[in-house]
Amino acid sequence: MTISRSADQEGPASLTVFFAASSATSAIPNPTQSTSGDKAPSKDPAPVESTKSINMKHKGENEILEEFLRLTQGKTVEPSEEEQLQMKELKELKTRSEGDRARQAGVMAQKKRQAEILAAARQSVGETATA
Repeated sequence: MTISRSADQEGPASLTVFFAASSATSAIPNPTQSTSGDKAPSKDPAPVESTKSINMKHKGENEILEEFLRLTQGKTVEPSEEEQLQMKELKELKTRSEGDRARQAGVMAQKKRQAEILAAARQSVGETATA
């Protein structure tokens, strides 16, 4: 199965899936990706048995995925226990990062306030020394 993408923003928003002939699938190397123009993704594409398109205009990603899975007879793969653990760790890391980011922003704001107070104090000392 090969997917063709078009860079034309004014044209129809369609996803075209090229299905290779069943006998050719074992001999097909991984195709190269194409994002320029309306060209097929590989220089020497496999024999095409059929093509099907999905109209993606004004559709959400979930609708597009559902139609893609229906069209290709694909199946959703659930994450393994190890992958679920990795996702949990990443979520925890993201939460800690957000806290660290907020804490660092507070530290930077405090340093800026101290620098402003110090600059104001220097300016007032300079004005009283010249008077």
